[in-house]
Amino acid sequence: MTTQKKLTRPRAWFRGLMALAAVTAACAGQGGRELPVGWLRFMPVGEHPPFRQEVRNGARYELEAPHGARPPRHVTVGSGGDEGTQFEEDATLILGRLSRFVSVVPGEARIVPKGAPADDEGGPWHDLYVGAECRQWLAVMWRDERAGSWEKARHVLLPDDATSFAPGSIRFINTTPVRVSVRLGDQVIGLEPRSATVKRVGSGSVGLKVAVLDREGRWRKMYDGTVSQGTGDRTNVVVSVADGERPRKPVMVTTVRDRVPAPPVALTKK
Repeated sequence: MTTQKKLTRPRAWFRGLMALAAVTAACAGQGGRELPVGWLRFMPVGEHPPFRQEVRNGARYELEAPHGARPPRHVTVGSGGDEGTQFEEDATLILGRLSRFVSVVPGEARIVPKGAPADDEGGPWHDLYVGAECRQWLAVMWRDERAGSWEKARHVLLPDDATSFAPGSIRFINTTPVRVSVRLGDQVIGLEPRSATVKRVGSGSVGLKVAVLDREGRWRKMYDGTVSQGTGDRTNVVVSVADGERPRKPVMVTTVRDRVPAPPVALTKK
């Protein structure tokens, strides 16, 4: 039976309590030794800023995107904090793509843009809580709708191992604040706001349609296409708020095909 999981982010005090519990349990299970190392990847979603250029001395030059129009490209991810458990590794964030793995341990992970100072309060650009119940995680990220900028981001952290997201499956992730209807072949799947679900479909191609419920209570079609998978493939389908300039539709759909990844063998501890 497929279960639909609500995507929620605990308050700071609760995350701290859960982090402490996870660390304590992990240490107890290891006989007081180092925490179990896990692996984390990122997938930011959103629309690319429009291409802009200017002419200088008869030559055309591409202009930099406005600050906050896309996530910081190069970041450093730090996790742990106790002696012997600290990891600090680099990742690249590109809209609609999966990043490389970074090593993490249970607890808070702090994301800081490379070459940029932390904010005025001394905190990271973004942080998230990594649980101990899984070794491989995927953080789907999108820019905060209220801020309207990647200066502030939101995320959902999903188990990404073969047990939680098996080959031949499609994972639907609704990051929007509205209800979503998905037609996958002959199946109709309802996705509540901020929720995710996994469906097993196998290899081959299957039709995919996505609609959202508008304020008048009518379903509006947002996407009409297909998902194709080879043997061993799996696909993330992310529904997010359209964040481009004058978007034609209120939401966008990002599909990323993947295989169950093997984590890196060599780990470098800082």
